[in-house]
Amino acid sequence: MGTDTFCFKCWDSIFSYEEPRVVRIRSISLGVIYWSIMLAVLLFVILYLIFYSNGYQQFDPVDGAVTTKLFGVVKPNDTGSSSFRPVWDNADYMVPPKENGAFTVITSVLVTQGQVQSTCDEDPSIRGAQCEVHENCTAEKALLYGNGVMTGYCIGSTHAPDINVCQINAWCPVEINNSSKRMFLASENFTAFIRNNVKFPAFDRKRQNFPDNMDDKELGSCVFDPGHPRNRHCPIFKISTIAQEAGYSFNSMMIEGAVIEIIIKWDCNFDCDDECLPTYSFHRLDRVHHPASRGFHLRYADHYTNQNGQSVRTLYRAYGIRVIVTVNGSGRKFSPYVTAKTVGSGMSYFGFAAFVVSLVILRLYKLCCKKKRCLEDCCCTRCAKCLQKCVCVCACWTGSYDCCCCKPFEENSSSNQDRHVDDLTETTFVFRDALKVT
Repeated sequence: MGTDTFCFKCWDSIFSYEEPRVVRIRSISLGVIYWSIMLAVLLFVILYLIFYSNGYQQFDPVDGAVTTKLFGVVKPNDTGSSSFRPVWDNADYMVPPKENGAFTVITSVLVTQGQVQSTCDEDPSIRGAQCEVHENCTAEKALLYGNGVMTGYCIGSTHAPDINVCQINAWCPVEINNSSKRMFLASENFTAFIRNNVKFPAFDRKRQNFPDNMDDKELGSCVFDPGHPRNRHCPIFKISTIAQEAGYSFNSMMIEGAVIEIIIKWDCNFDCDDECLPTYSFHRLDRVHHPASRGFHLRYADHYTNQNGQSVRTLYRAYGIRVIVTVNGSGRKFSPYVTAKTVGSGMSYFGFAAFVVSLVILRLYKLCCKKKRCLEDCCCTRCAKCLQKCVCVCACWTGSYDCCCCKPFEENSSSNQDRHVDDLTETTFVFRDALKVT
């Protein structure tokens, strides 16, 4: 018997349909709240989701690559010995020569010439390099920021006669930080050619960061100018212009260098403009006012063999402006599928209006008396105009009472005339805002 009952319930739950009953409330205040929210939601969907957020278009992120070339020739302000290069071109000051989406231009350099593998005194400014006795220098140990491996001997410094330092095996003589730098004053006139080729796979479109009608002659003579209608799309950038657009002068970057980011932003609307071009923004990334590790520098060396067959090198500690190029953005185009999805998701917000009205009914319209007392005291005595069973409802923001008449759906049915007020789901409430009972 129990099994039959269980099977019957399962069968009945599967092949059955439930229809929720609706309560209709006639109230001017609730109607104003409901339709105001509906209008606000409609404006939000149309103005913001569809037009402002481009909800009718399909977006495709940009995909591409950046290549750079640097042009210019410079003569340092002090060439020093005759073995130092008197003239530098892009093969000398662009280190490393090829990078993906970045380049470095040298603005000043500290040169240590004629280094050979030998033993010499350590730089006295290195932490732990100064000593009093041999025991202070542990053999075969390298200092954290040292230039070589200690031999175990404490010797006098050739750079500071009154100081003793540890002897090391290294490229000698070692680099000294307080040596004078050679400045590349003319490097602000160097030009960088930044070529950016991108594609939008979803739309099968390919673009480059200069106009299609710009020929080789114009490309070789133009220079980027953000205020010029034509040259603002020129891919040739002066180093001084890059520094100025980042908010700093070139002279402030010469001694210690800097790190600058160039952002190439693509925003292509293929519904309006089939040939779109990017915009550029410039930002300095290194911490300018921080006392430690600011700017940018690197080391590299030129190796050669002297007349005695000994390996010799010239060490360069180069300070410069490192430029990093990043690409972002997207392309967009009208899509019926995206439009339908946006409208469909926006329609779900319309249920918010019914939720707010229900919240107002449950929280703001409170039953101020028991139903039995309401029927006897309120409706029969004070609400003389109510011809049927009523419920007194409190309008909380005014502190007064409204007469809520309980009106059956089937007005002519005699059975519904004796229906209890407790069956609220089958009734129609009429909030008579004009009847204020004190």
